[in-house]
Amino acid sequence: MSASFTMNLEILALEIAVTHIGMMTDSNAYFDTSVELEISDEAAFINNIKNGWITVSMLCNYVESIINTILRDCVNCDSDGLLKSSISDKLDILYLYYKADISVLKKEHYWETFKKLTRIRNELTHYKRNHIGAMGYGYGVPLSWRKPFEDIDDYFTQSKMNKVKNEILQFCNNFVRDLGLVISPQARLFDDMEDAVPFVYKPSDYDEL
Repeated sequence: MSASFTMNLEILALEIAVTHIGMMTDSNAYFDTSVELEISDEAAFINNIKNGWITVSMLCNYVESIINTILRDCVNCDSDGLLKSSISDKLDILYLYYKADISVLKKEHYWETFKKLTRIRNELTHYKRNHIGAMGYGYGVPLSWRKPFEDIDDYFTQSKMNKVKNEILQFCNNFVRDLGLVISPQARLFDDMEDAVPFVYKPSDYDEL
C-alpha cells in the first residue's frame, strides 16, 4: 500500500522567516563621537540585508501560498494561468468569488505593510539600477538609499522585521476571515492526503475541528 502526501508550504515559509529574523540585529549604524555622526556599520548592514531579503521573500511566499491554497482547495481552481497571476489580482478574484468587500481590507494599514513588503521583495529580486545612494567619503555605506529603499537602514532591522511579520500574519488572518474561511491550527508541513486538513479551510467542511 502507498499513501499520497500534501505539503503546506505556508508553514515552512513562516518558519524560515522567523529563523532569519532571529539572525538580524537592531541597528545598521553606530555613533562616531569623533565626527558627531551616525556611521553605517557595514558588517551589520550586510548581515541584515542578507537575512532581511530572505525574510521578505518568505513572508511574500507565505501570503501567496495561503491564497493559492484557497484557490486550489476551497475554490477548486486548477487554472495555471490564475495561480500564476499576481497576488493582488488573485485577492481581487477571491473577494469577487466570495462576494466580500475588498475595499475594507485595502483601507487597513496592513494593506500598506503588504504592498511595501512586495515592493521591496520585487525590487531586490529584479534588481536593476545599481546606484543605491550617496554618503560622505569615509562614512561608509549610505544609510538611506534611493526609492523604494529610502528607509532600508530602519526596515532591515530585527525589530522592524518582527513588526512586519506580525502585521503580515494579521493581514492574512483578516482576508481569510473576510472570505468566511479559517486557518487550520492542525496543519503540518507534510500531511497524508487521507487525513489532511488544508492550511486554510471552510469550517462547514470540517465540523469536527
